[in-house]
Amino acid sequence: MTAIPTPNSRLMANLSYRRAIERLHSLGPRAVGELVSDLAEAEDCNTAVLDLLYRYGRLTPQMVQKAGGDAMPPNPVHSVVRRVG
Repeated sequence: MTAIPTPNSRLMANLSYRRAIERLHSLGPRAVGELVSDLAEAEDCNTAVLDLLYRYGRLTPQMVQKAGGDAMPPNPVHSVVRRVG
């Protein structure tokens, strides 16, 4: 079974990033494809981007669901310590 690539945890914890990804996803496959194409061309890293695209493309929806990758991770919770005195 192919492992789900580990996301950059700092980026995935960024709420505005997550909302932007959700909005992009809601636009459908064409919008996602355009983004991937723009990234590949803008950074002149076509091979690296395509390698990642094909790596993700080998996953099935069942594999992603079983690994818990079918939804965004929960919002991060931060503890706040209040010092008195």
